Amino acid sequence: MWTISLSSPAPQSLLTLLHGHHPSVISAVAAQGIRFWEYQLANEVEYLAMVDGMARAKLADTECALVSKDAEAKAAANELRQRIAALETRHQRDQTVVEKLMARIEAQGRLIEQLQQHQNQQQP
Repeated sequence: MWTISLSSPAPQSLLTLLHGHHPSVISAVAAQGIRFWEYQLANEVEYLAMVDGMARAKLADTECALVSKDAEAKAAANELRQRIAALETRHQRDQTVVEKLMARIEAQGRLIEQLQQHQNQQQP
């Protein structure tokens, strides 16, 4: 049986190469070409499956990182809300203390005025 090597000939040179050969030789060469292209296709499919797996793994890692960062952001936001609430409570408490102090100062001012009036009345 004849063997004709096919690495990757151009279609025109393949026709020239096979011209005049017995149909069984042409069939054998065609079968060899088909096996070669099936092998190439299988390699490409395997490579694409590997790339797909790597991409899926990277996507899963990225999604995991995003979920983690989202959880961190939510925890930080909750902590900030709690701090703001605590500051608001403290501000309200301080405001109440200031209002009470202002009321005392005003009362003491009125008392001082009354004492001064009383002293002024007692002096001849």
